[in-house]
Amino acid sequence: RRHPVPTQSMFEPLLKACSAAGIAMDVTTSKTLADSLDLAGVSAKGKKGDTYLNTLIRFMATRCMTQAEYFSSGDVAYSQFHHYGLAMPIYTHFTSPIRRYADVVVHRMLSATIGLDSPGIELCESTMIAEQCDVLNLRHRNAQIASRASAELYTLVFFREKPTKATGRIVKVRANGIVVFIPKFGIEGPIKLSDWSKAKADRPEITSPEGKSLKLFDQVQVSIEVQQEGQSRQE
Repeated sequence: RRHPVPTQSMFEPLLKACSAAGIAMDVTTSKTLADSLDLAGVSAKGKKGDTYLNTLIRFMATRCMTQAEYFSSGDVAYSQFHHYGLAMPIYTHFTSPIRRYADVVVHRMLSATIGLDSPGIELCESTMIAEQCDVLNLRHRNAQIASRASAELYTLVFFREKPTKATGRIVKVRANGIVVFIPKFGIEGPIKLSDWSKAKADRPEITSPEGKSLKLFDQVQVSIEVQQEGQSRQE
């Protein structure tokens, strides 16, 4: 299982956000990135740090990366085996609380390698192994999509007829509003701010006609509710 190294351009949103908030972020290697993430939101002199901010920065860093994928070692150059997220040169799934099919394939390969079982034809043909990796990657992506859709559905059901006020964090500043993340519920959504004006491109800040300003990572109080649009659409 490999995880390609993100390009510098992929980290730009994270770097710009951290720079605007005065947070040092080094993405030179996965090790320097991990060290920077550990320090994000941590207060000096042993004071209690901002755990929500630290979680938010980690969330943004994850979004900058590509997904890890299963691959056949015979189809990829050794230099591309590296797993960036785990900082490991070679990595594979082998077992977990749930038995993934990828684990089963690796178990069969190991069993054949040490002579416990005879390998099936599906383990001897490189094209068949590559095709199986493609299927595993597709199923994994589909499972993630289904999981997110399920979470969105049950979030909607939870808040239906139950308006709730909560504390959020601004994760993006747009020309006509902001995007807020609610740590308590793990949800994110846009808030339109009419007549507010956005500052220059290098400053993620938006200002109201009265002079009140909101910046990236600011805490805000928001109201969460489900709105009915038409006969069937709710958001």
